[in-house]
Amino acid sequence: MNSLFERVYSEVDSLRFGVKVAKINDEKFLSEEVFQLLKEEGVQLIMSRVRSEDIALINYLEDNNFRIKDVQLTYRFDLAKNKINHAYANSALHIREATSADASDLEAIAADCFSNYGHYFADKKLNEQAVVEVYKDWTTRAIHDNDISDKFFVAEHQGKIAGYLSFKERITENGVYSFGGIGAVGKNFQSANVFSSLTIKGLEWGLANNHLWQEHNVLNINYPVNRVFSKLGFYIYKSETTLHAWL
Repeated sequence: MNSLFERVYSEVDSLRFGVKVAKINDEKFLSEEVFQLLKEEGVQLIMSRVRSEDIALINYLEDNNFRIKDVQLTYRFDLAKNKINHAYANSALHIREATSADASDLEAIAADCFSNYGHYFADKKLNEQAVVEVYKDWTTRAIHDNDISDKFFVAEHQGKIAGYLSFKERITENGVYSFGGIGAVGKNFQSANVFSSLTIKGLEWGLANNHLWQEHNVLNINYPVNRVFSKLGFYIYKSETTLHAWL
């Protein structure tokens, strides 16, 4: 059990929330036996993300006191097949790479935009301020930590940061693809095609680096961002459901 515990134990979440947290996304470990063993190890919260089409598994988890906390859609853009649509780019924005000097401004945008967003906030047993820190910390680490991101773009308007979006590369047997990490748009800029412009910049970066495709995850209820991906030519290719269980 020790090896399994080490495999699924989330040290960063445990430190953030003050309870032992495990993350299990591998279906073969989603069993009552494993849940009991984790409980004996002192785990208090299990988070799991599974395929949305696997209703039988989701129902099994619900029978074991898991509760749905969000549903995510994954969009893909095939860079080798599709042309990038620049019609939704805002030419008034200056898009550049992030620096450490941007950290405080980016944290402020993250705290503002991610309030009441995602599976952490949907779990009312978690401390809300600790959840805010998750997104602030993720944002600042993405600036300089290559384990989090390989490219981090910010959009400026008249010297003020309007939004940001990070990207990470992943190697496959056929080549390299990239995916969006963390991104947000300031409340005062949400009707200015900021996210569209950042997404287009990411596609340009991916194309310049011979990426096969680029993908992004977004909550199914984040309607504005879903519209952005649809109008830019992305298509949905998978959906995942996140569930939490308090032991």
